[in-house]
Amino acid sequence: FSSSLELFRMFPPLSLSDKLLAVLTAAAINGISGALVFNAGGSMGGTDILAAIVRRKTGMEIGKFTFWINSFVLVPALFIVGIENTLYAVAMLFASSTFLDGALRSFDRCVQVFIISDKHPDVRRFILEELHRGASVIHSEGAYTGKERPIVMSLLLPRQVADLKLFLAEQDPNAFLIQTDATEVFGKGFKHWKATA
Repeated sequence: FSSSLELFRMFPPLSLSDKLLAVLTAAAINGISGALVFNAGGSMGGTDILAAIVRRKTGMEIGKFTFWINSFVLVPALFIVGIENTLYAVAMLFASSTFLDGALRSFDRCVQVFIISDKHPDVRRFILEELHRGASVIHSEGAYTGKERPIVMSLLLPRQVADLKLFLAEQDPNAFLIQTDATEVFGKGFKHWKATA
């Protein structure tokens, strides 16, 4: 930690005359660095400890909780520094909480894919053996044709989706792929259930 502080001393101090630009810069630094700390299991002290407890119990995002708590703390500042500076502070808190929650979601992000393919055994094998991910086969029926069409469902990391698309383009250009973002996944290979306890 101390060596990190020494590293930052090499950079000249950032001086911004535009208050809005300063607010956004501070919010980005605060939010993203906070997300890195939380993702590593640490804490920055203050209201974020309470926010982590509330998140575990209610599922409320850390950034959203800290925004509301710190906004109440700013109420007395209204009478000390004036309405303009207080509004800049509220804007900084809001932007910081948005950066924080967005960065935390990106750490947990997975992609849920549904593949309908005539070569579903090959697709399943590729996911299991090449991507080293689990998959489930959902038995479905085409509404128009009435034919049985197995659907392969899997949860992948974002970088693995590109490999899957390349595989499908080469092996079965007629395949049908649906992908959706899964913001939080619990179970083997993903988050542990004890993280919610």
